Amino acid sequence: MMIYQKIIVHGKVQGVYFRKSTAEKANELSVKGYVMNLSDGTVMIEAEGSQASIDEFIEWCYIGSVMSDVNKIDVISGEVKGYKSFRIKK
Repeated sequence: MMIYQKIIVHGKVQGVYFRKSTAEKANELSVKGYVMNLSDGTVMIEAEGSQASIDEFIEWCYIGSVMSDVNKIDVISGEVKGYKSFRIKK
């Protein structure tokens, strides 16, 4: 069964290859959706996948890219939207 999670990542997550690393991890785990920077300095991710893949993906989000420094994550459940791939939004 597919689930949907909106993930807001707080900390030093812009300008540190966080979006690129997120897309690579999502593809590795067969997670669909997108990642984008928000104007407040956070990163927003919409992610869909199996419960196991989303759980592992969220755990990875607490670590992030090599240069990032994640200090908080907000996770909001929602309706599955049917994404076909994972992409980086500008």
